[in-house]
Amino acid sequence: MGGDIKNKHLIIILLLILIVGTVSADSSSDVNEYLDILNKINSKVTNRFYDADLVKLKWEPFYSSAKDNIKKGLSPKEFLSLINQGLSLLKDEHTELISYRDLRYPVFKSVFDRINKGEKYNTYHLGFFLNKIGDHYYVHYILENSPLYKKLKIGDCIQKINGKKFKGKRILTIKEDLSLLIRRGNETLSIQSKSLGGDMQDHFANACLESIRFHTVNNRKIGYFHLWGGIVKWISLNFTRAVNKLIDKNADVMVLDLRGGVGGSSFEYLLSLADIPKPTIIGQTRNKKDVTFAARRWQKPIVAIIDFGTRSGKEIFAYTLQKYYGATLVGENTRGAVNGASGYDISEHYFLMLGSMKLIIEGKYFDGIGFKPDIEVKADLPDANGRDFQLEKALEIAGELK
Repeated sequence: MGGDIKNKHLIIILLLILIVGTVSADSSSDVNEYLDILNKINSKVTNRFYDADLVKLKWEPFYSSAKDNIKKGLSPKEFLSLINQGLSLLKDEHTELISYRDLRYPVFKSVFDRINKGEKYNTYHLGFFLNKIGDHYYVHYILENSPLYKKLKIGDCIQKINGKKFKGKRILTIKEDLSLLIRRGNETLSIQSKSLGGDMQDHFANACLESIRFHTVNNRKIGYFHLWGGIVKWISLNFTRAVNKLIDKNADVMVLDLRGGVGGSSFEYLLSLADIPKPTIIGQTRNKKDVTFAARRWQKPIVAIIDFGTRSGKEIFAYTLQKYYGATLVGENTRGAVNGASGYDISEHYFLMLGSMKLIIEGKYFDGIGFKPDIEVKADLPDANGRDFQLEKALEIAGELK
């Protein structure tokens, strides 16, 4: 009997040693991985960030202390928090380390994979964007080409996705089928749908055309479309197509939605709006029928909708429309991520956004500040119940413009 007890104790001790050894090995592996990631980030910051003095003053001391903190052992959440605390010292709104579990990961990666590699980043996306208020996640924007566009409403509170409680992170197991449990007002609803597969830049471009709508307010024809932004040529091209559609339909006022998505291409958009002289060309076909290629640009009033999801190049675009085109801005203050940025794959699980160019716009610095609307309207998502208060106000104002 005594021998059996001793043998059992010996087995338990050996198992504990094995478990501790395995944990120690895993911990050592994490430390090495995190140190490698830190060193790669340090190389990018040291060589690419636009303010070398700030790097020397703020980042270099952090880098030295961060190595010691990592060697003590950190969880993935603690590691990400530590790195972003250091990057925040650079005082640039774009600069951030983004985990592959972040909902924004496929959006930003799709932008910079096109820039850096000339490749698409194909993955599955929910097809809608959320805003966290308190402990809850509310639907804020829905891509117009998403299978969920007609099923979800602004202000819907996401409870579960594919049977699991939603905690605000990217659902890596999402493939084609989606099952959502949402709260809408006092109701709890189950929604079955498809996810949005492919590259987000392509989806942003397609959604621009899918979003075109016409409204009548005070006998004025209002043309609306949503510019999600991006850097591929199709996004700028589809912006021009949307403007031309409003011209073809003889809209009296344009309501341009600049909320959500990404930035980019701000000056290309102006080609459809700016007062640039263009020749009128007459083409003659074989049957002598004349085809006129006249200058086509929007020359009527514009109301633009902005909010905290309006970022980067689209912020500059909104400012330009307001100051030089006389557009009325409706909504909330923009994101304030105005500086130029670059993006880098740091590892399989982390993507670095890094400020690469400090932008001074007409003598003023707007990064971290953003741009204010002429008329402030809150989204008020918890009480929205499908209503878009900012769009409603924009249409009301558009109906009053001559």
